[in-house]
Amino acid sequence: MARRDNEAAARALVEAMVVGDDAHVAKKHGIALRTLQNYRTMLSKDPELARLFQQRSREALNATWVKELDDTLKATLTALRTHIDGLYDITPESVEAIVKAFKAASEVAIAREVLELADHQQDAGSATPSPQDAGGA
Repeated sequence: MARRDNEAAARALVEAMVVGDDAHVAKKHGIALRTLQNYRTMLSKDPELARLFQQRSREALNATWVKELDDTLKATLTALRTHIDGLYDITPESVEAIVKAFKAASEVAIAREVLELADHQQDAGSATPSPQDAGGA
């Protein structure tokens, strides 16, 4: 019997969690639907698979979150710059609005750095995920 490729199993499980369609993911990865379901069951029995699944899950979620945050921050800063450039009469209200927008963007950047630090610390000691975390019913 061939040894399971835990890296491939973890990638398939993460994709199933994100996509929410086991049959589609199984077909894409060239495995039987039952194999994907067996991978999910093995999460609670195989520490290596559980660790890989948790790492890949975090990477997938962080990649999405970071991209969305970066896009939002860029759009916000572009709008802010456009607004500032369009100001001919600088009023106390417009200065206050600009300062508030800058403060909000700064707080988001700080929060992101704190979350990234926490994520790196979590990598050092990961808990075993439950099969439900892998999208199981």
